[in-house]
Amino acid sequence: DVSTLPLETVLVAEASEPVICRYSKNPELDYRFMEGKFDGYRRFDITAYKEHNERLLVPPEIADHSINTFYVICEDRGGLYSSRASVSFNVDSTAIPTATLNKPKGFVESPVEFDITTNKPARCLVSMGAAMSGPTQLDSGFSMRHTASIELGHGAYTYYGQCTFQSEGQQDVFPIPFVIDTTPPSRVVLNDSNPKAQDPEVTYDGTKLFCRFYADDPESGIDIYQYSIHDSNGSKLLGNTTVADDSEWVTGLKLAEGHKYYFKARARNRAGLWGEEGISDGITVRPELVPSACSNTLKDGDETDVDCGGKCSGCDAGRSCKENTDCISGYCEDSICKEPSCSDGVKNQDETDSDCGGKCSECGEGKSCETDDDCQQGLSCSSYECKRENKCENGRWDEEVESDIDCGGLCAEEGKPCELDMMCLKDTDCASGNCDDGICKEGDRDKDGILDIEDNCPGISNPEQADLDSDGRGDACDDDADGDGMDDVWETEHGLDPGLNDSHDDKDGDGLTNIEEFDLGTDPGIKDTDGDGYNDRREVDAGTDPLDPEDKPSSGVWSILKWVLIIIIVVILIMFGLQYYEASKKKRPGLIAPPARPASKTAGTAGAGGALPLRMPGMPEPAMPPGKPAPAQGAENEKLRLLYKRMRDKKMQQKRFEREKLFDVFSSGETMPL
Repeated sequence: DVSTLPLETVLVAEASEPVICRYSKNPELDYRFMEGKFDGYRRFDITAYKEHNERLLVPPEIADHSINTFYVICEDRGGLYSSRASVSFNVDSTAIPTATLNKPKGFVESPVEFDITTNKPARCLVSMGAAMSGPTQLDSGFSMRHTASIELGHGAYTYYGQCTFQSEGQQDVFPIPFVIDTTPPSRVVLNDSNPKAQDPEVTYDGTKLFCRFYADDPESGIDIYQYSIHDSNGSKLLGNTTVADDSEWVTGLKLAEGHKYYFKARARNRAGLWGEEGISDGITVRPELVPSACSNTLKDGDETDVDCGGKCSGCDAGRSCKENTDCISGYCEDSICKEPSCSDGVKNQDETDSDCGGKCSECGEGKSCETDDDCQQGLSCSSYECKRENKCENGRWDEEVESDIDCGGLCAEEGKPCELDMMCLKDTDCASGNCDDGICKEGDRDKDGILDIEDNCPGISNPEQADLDSDGRGDACDDDADGDGMDDVWETEHGLDPGLNDSHDDKDGDGLTNIEEFDLGTDPGIKDTDGDGYNDRREVDAGTDPLDPEDKPSSGVWSILKWVLIIIIVVILIMFGLQYYEASKKKRPGLIAPPARPASKTAGTAGAGGALPLRMPGMPEPAMPPGKPAPAQGAENEKLRLLYKRMRDKKMQQKRFEREKLFDVFSSGETMPL
């Protein structure tokens, strides 16, 4: 759909051979009368014929607020016309901006590919939380395709996406649930026992084989099985075939008598991982063991026709049947075996999948194949499955879809424009938006007259290059143009000036600056944001939440009572401590003088203070110190006791003075500093 201005889109015509094309909005016109011609249309110029043709559609060819339908017919070099093709799209410049999640969905592998498309230019991001903290940006500028690859571990996840549109602004967050399964399924266990034979290890019917498959994947479950059939001589009888069921009758085979055949199979889980291949124990073709009832020219037992069907060999075309396995062709319709065809809903003949591949028509996406020829145009056979080739990621220059290797052209529409110096055909082929002489050059995406390489806002017009805070990012694309740390949108919403550094002002006078209010998430114009009766500053100081009306500071009376209670407890503890000290002091014994030292029996003269020290023979007589004789030991102890008492009395007097002063504070109502 087209929903952005300027209203324009590219009409593309793809053909299997070189053609020229015309178009019209009138479904009745023949090719010759169609008024529109694709680019380069020249009927008699052989070089004008191309497999890929484009035409840029703009008003008035496309009409706003309506569904536009165009009809296209092409002509090849031989003058033959193609069938009429049509394409419809909606044009609405006033469409509501929408984002569409393409990937991831369901079960995925790691790294996880995030792919979001928007109907208008936007920037998109994803995050692990709905609050969008620590997000991963999916693009560097405004676009309509948003991709990123994130490496994640095994497990279930819910990411969240959010897109901000260029004109309409930010949209709601949307969840992105997915499961990463990094473990492949178990190896397949196969059972090829014949359920219709008395001996399950043999088959006497050389046209069909049976096998059961079992694999386990507890995380994402089994999606499909892929099997092949091999002869004991090493040759492959049947190429890789995919089935969703866990059992399969394979009909229309040509089995050799006496040969042993094996099934090989592997399983794929819903995350796309393949398990290891398993192999059956084999079954031998023994036609001589066919039951006698299958050759008695009677329709008996579980036979659906004479000597065929049921446990017997398959029936030829035209004979009666109950199910496909009763027929050699593997196709039972209206109880009659029919010849195999490319429309019988059965994989037979040389088909690689049901009714496609081999000599039948090409197979569609997801069908089994052997070679690329088994797949429809635009698909390739990869791992025996028809898959859509992404020409924007194949490392080749596909001239019909891209202007250079994996970029430009249709690839540019998928978010892969070409970088500088790569080839281009038009401006939209280039990431710079400037295609000059077929080469991508430095561009001016916002068309403000300043090259992107020099533009401080390359994605948004800012011709004056205004940069109020001189941070190198122009005001037109700067979320905080004045550099005051507050988002401009938030400032505008709360009546502040996004062009003035007013971060340290206090608009509402609640004691919090504007930048503090921004960081806290409170309203800079309301003193009490949560309306609980306490202004925001007081709540912040009290450690309560200024955004939660149920979380509020405790009252002032309780605070006073709490401190009074603490002081009383401290005083009581001091009093008990003093009483304990007094009691323990009374029980303490006084100082007792040590007993006198006995006099020495060694010869010598004793002084007043006791015996003299021993003196060895030949030593001189020691001289006595001058002055008074030493006081008696008892008198010295008494002096010390009196000194201790005076010091203790002085301390007690000081403590009584402090207690009296404390109680005076309580009686006078004064506040005592802690």
